[in-house]
Amino acid sequence: MRISGKEPAAEVYPGIYRITLPLPGKKPGPVNTFVFTGEPVTLIDTGTLQTAPLLRSALNGLGLDFKDIRNIVLTHGHIDHFGAASIIKSESCATIHASGMDKRAIEKGSDISAITFLRFLKMSSVPIKFWFALWIMTLVFRRMARTCPVDTVLGNGDVVRMGGYDAQVLETPGHSKGSLCFFLKKPGIVFSGDHILSHITPNAFVMLDDDFDYPVRMSQTEYYRSLEIIEKLKPSVVCPAHGPLIQDLDRITSLYRKSFARRQELILKIIRSGKNDVYSIARRLFPIVDRKMLILETYLMVSEVFTHLQVLEDEGKVCMERRSGRILVSIPG
Repeated sequence: MRISGKEPAAEVYPGIYRITLPLPGKKPGPVNTFVFTGEPVTLIDTGTLQTAPLLRSALNGLGLDFKDIRNIVLTHGHIDHFGAASIIKSESCATIHASGMDKRAIEKGSDISAITFLRFLKMSSVPIKFWFALWIMTLVFRRMARTCPVDTVLGNGDVVRMGGYDAQVLETPGHSKGSLCFFLKKPGIVFSGDHILSHITPNAFVMLDDDFDYPVRMSQTEYYRSLEIIEKLKPSVVCPAHGPLIQDLDRITSLYRKSFARRQELILKIIRSGKNDVYSIARRLFPIVDRKMLILETYLMVSEVFTHLQVLEDEGKVCMERRSGRILVSIPG
C-alpha cells in the first residue's frame, strides 16, 4: 500500500486512488473519495460542493476530468458524500447509484420535514433557544451540497462495476437509514463510507420518519448488526470515508463495543443521579463541547443519547415515558 496521505491522489490498489478533500470542523475530518480509473471510471462519494474544484484538480493529476466519470456511487445521503455529485453529472452524464433509503436526502436535501425535526428536539427537551439555530444550521449545511437525482437504487446482492472491479453491495444501516458498503472480494477490500472509521466511533444517528411521531427504528442495534456483516467478510483492508485505511478491523470493532458498553453504563449512572430527560443526560454525558460548534454538538449529543436509550429500554434497563410531548427516563422498579 503506497499511502502517505500527502499526495493529491494516492493509489490504494492498482487502478484505485484515494482523494482526500477538506471538511469544516475537527471531526470527522477530511473526506476520502475513491476513484477507479479503469472502465467504467467510477467515483465513490464526491465531497462537498465547495471542494469540487479540488476534486477536479486531483482527477486532472490522474489524467481524468469530470467528463470521464461514468459511475458515481454514494455510500449514504449526507452532504459531505454527495455534495458535488450534481456538478459532476452535469458535465459527464454519470449514473448516480445510492440506497433507496437515502434517496430522498440526496434528491431533496433532507429525508424529514422541519416539523419532524423540531418535534424530535422538543421530545428530547432541547431548550427552545436552540431550536431555530439548529434548523438554520441544517439550512446552512445544505449549501454545502447540490441535490441530484438518484438514477439507480442499490440493495443487498447487487453488483456494481467499478473500473476493472466488481463491487458487491452491502446494506449497512445505522449511521444513516441507507448506508452502503462495497466489497471487492478478490483483493478483500471494503469501502465503508462512515460505517467504519478508525479515529472516532461512528455516530448512529437517530432515524426519524415523517410518518411516525416517535422514532421506531433502533439505530444502534441496526449499526452493530451491520458491523457484523463486515466482520464476517474478514477484509484485509477497509477504506473509510474519513481517516486512514484500516488493516486491523478486529481491534477497531473491539474498541467500538467497549466504548458502547462504557457509555451505556455512564448513561445509567446519570439517570440514577436524577437526570431524566434526553438533553440533560446528554449534557452530563458530554460535558466538554467545542463552544464554536455548540449548536451542532447539541444535536449530535441528543441524537446519540436517544439511540442509546432505545437499546437500554429494549433491554428493560430504563423506561421512556412521554409526557406533554417530552420523553422522561427512569429506572424500572
